[in-house]
Amino acid sequence: MMAFEFFLGGYGRSNFKVRLQEGHLHCAESEGGPYVEQEKTVSITDAPAWLNLVAFLENCRWKKKYVEMVCDGTQWELNWQTPH
Repeated sequence: MMAFEFFLGGYGRSNFKVRLQEGHLHCAESEGGPYVEQEKTVSITDAPAWLNLVAFLENCRWKKKYVEMVCDGTQWELNWQTPH
């Protein structure tokens, strides 16, 4: 099973998260508080942009974890798992 989760945000700014669930990307945004109840949902079935992203991620040489000592308040996370 393929898994995909992405988060971008930080202290005192907007936070964005995207997760893959049952063939759809669920996208949510918050302004420093809890995420809004209504998410935007996007189908990935035969979506060229999704297929391009998958091809890009599969061809990257990713480390298991990246740790930087930059403390600017911005955080991003990408969790990606393929069925292979």
